[in-house]
Amino acid sequence: MAESNVKMNYLRIISLLYEIAPLAVRVKFDKEFHPTNGLEAALRQDRFQVLEPLKRKRIINQTQWNLLFPSTPGTVLSAKFDLTLMICLIRHLTPIQIGDILPLKSDVSEGADLSRLKYYRNMFAHTDAWTLTSKDFETYFSDICQAILRLGGPQFQTICDDLKDRNLNKTHQEILIEMINLQKESSPVPKALQSE
Repeated sequence: MAESNVKMNYLRIISLLYEIAPLAVRVKFDKEFHPTNGLEAALRQDRFQVLEPLKRKRIINQTQWNLLFPSTPGTVLSAKFDLTLMICLIRHLTPIQIGDILPLKSDVSEGADLSRLKYYRNMFAHTDAWTLTSKDFETYFSDICQAILRLGGPQFQTICDDLKDRNLNKTHQEILIEMINLQKESSPVPKALQSE
């Protein structure tokens, strides 16, 4: 029973970071880059001076590049971007300061919250522990949820609360585990970005 709980704690955090956090970050992202009249313009404007150097440094990989500059014009949608790509673009194309370390709890700025989500996402994406004690779970879950609420708005409170109490069924658990394994195998997040 205890082993099941520590594994469930881990999977709940993964679900929070891979399924809910991107939705909250997208709210902030779409404020910075309006989906219909700002995103493509910003990408075009910064393509040569900012984005191509990021691609050369492998901070942006080819799959991400294809999302930013698809062969069909007018099809750039933030809905296709994952957490990592949105945070990378906010970091490099806006004045918002996003760091690599976990910010102090007292820092609740947008940059700190984006840094917080980036930090936890990288921490959990690159661990093989697959378990999480109840104490650590409570700490991480609270910290991540508070960042989600500040970035995405109060409508995320119910979503976070539901996830914390919900038992993940076997299918959902398998999907989360497969997502993590695929991410590690195919390495869609370039190493340069992991430590950036």
